[in-house]
Amino acid sequence: MGDSTQKKQGISAVQAAMKLGIKAVTLRKYSLIVEKELNDKLKFRNKIGRL
Repeated sequence: MGDSTQKKQGISAVQAAMKLGIKAVTLRKYSLIVEKELNDKLKFRNKIGRL
């Protein structure tokens, strides 16, 4: 069972891109497409608005 007080931790666009075997710029472009299609401009953003 997980501790409900744990923070969600994300990874950077560069880290995610490396895991996916693509360039970070490609991941950012895809994320913008997904955000637009979902009509959710904050889907992949952190608190300061960056990927």
